[in-house]
Amino acid sequence: MKTYRYKYAVESLGEGLEDATEFESMWPQKWPKHIAEDAARYEVFCKDGRGASWPLVFRLWDRTGKELGVFEVEQDTTLFFTAVRIEEQGNAA
Repeated sequence: MKTYRYKYAVESLGEGLEDATEFESMWPQKWPKHIAEDAARYEVFCKDGRGASWPLVFRLWDRTGKELGVFEVEQDTTLFFTAVRIEEQGNAA
């Protein structure tokens, strides 16, 4: 699978081109919306962006520095809960 290298800055965190983070995406330049989603995924899983106040504003560039656009990205969260029965002492069932 071919990957492409891009840069992003999270403008809502005060970042600019000088702070840009490089990352890889499988999306070519004609799909900047999906590239922005990959940038957000990278921010969460590789830069500990889980604690950020979403939505965040991402500015994207290609490898040559050509701007691809500015995107507001929302983080969807799905909560899962799993219960496991524990045995209390003196309460054998």
